[in-house]
Amino acid sequence: MGMAAKCRYALKAAVAHLLTGKRPSNLVVLFVLGLVPICSDPRMVKRAGAGEPAPATKWAGAIAGTAPEAREEEAPPRADAPAPGARDVLRDAANVRGVRAVPSEAPMTAARAIDGDEATAWRGADGASSWIWRASFRAPVHVAVLRAAFGASTTKGVPTVYRWEARLPRVGDHPCDEETAFVDVAGTEQRGPASATNPAEPTHKSWFVDVDACALKLVVDKTNGGPPIVREVAAFEGARDVLRDATATAEGTLGGFPPAYAIDGTYEHRWVGAPERDRWTLTVTLAEPAPIDRVRVVLGADATGHPRGGAALGVGRTYGIAFGPSRYTIEGS
Repeated sequence: MGMAAKCRYALKAAVAHLLTGKRPSNLVVLFVLGLVPICSDPRMVKRAGAGEPAPATKWAGAIAGTAPEAREEEAPPRADAPAPGARDVLRDAANVRGVRAVPSEAPMTAARAIDGDEATAWRGADGASSWIWRASFRAPVHVAVLRAAFGASTTKGVPTVYRWEARLPRVGDHPCDEETAFVDVAGTEQRGPASATNPAEPTHKSWFVDVDACALKLVVDKTNGGPPIVREVAAFEGARDVLRDATATAEGTLGGFPPAYAIDGTYEHRWVGAPERDRWTLTVTLAEPAPIDRVRVVLGADATGHPRGGAALGVGRTYGIAFGPSRYTIEGS
């Protein structure tokens, strides 16, 4: 590998590290500072080849935060009216510090994913091995539901290997410090396509989460065809779950489905009552008294599913449930 190629490779790797949102180590900073003078040498400019920018010329702007993909975009005007119910925190232009995405098909297009119009989209650049779309906030928000519209169609541009990450607030006067690291958001990771034989993927997806966030990041490693296409993202605010530190017990439990699964914050886990009983009781004990203004319960197991028809033809599926309680009460003490 020639020196010009080495410079390109090393600087790209360093820029990728710096744009992930993680605090760079001193070693990485020194590595970059040491490479920029070397790769800026006039001899390196000549070796870079006719018509090809020298590595430092091409990447120094990104390192300095001046390249288009390194800059945050402001929240755009919305094309849609606010829906009743929970607040989409990505609509709050006063609290959205900005959005960015790398690598992009076109610079400064990350905001198209939060403009309220599914006809517009952020599109990742061709040929990349990973893509990142992220939004940051000026003050912490508590997110209960994430939603996204993906793809040019069900068979192109829909992420199949991805995860959501959040930058958690820190304790102190500046909770949304940019130096805080990102962590995975539980229950949002997908490690492969939905089917090994059918390339079609759902284009509209939702994730039930429970996270305080100063920033949200979608990391895409693979799609079902071409670079990722993100048409719209929403992050709905919710009350903090008082059951985070609670304990669960039950009368009548089927083996392998313990009561703790009912309050672990994941859709995949569940508590299941034992068969051949007339009554089942699930009791959740809080760590300390707390006010409660709403209770959300997800009941039953997925039983049937079919493509939606009518006005929503081709968008998502309609589900029915099995083993759902037909009569129940919720009590408090």
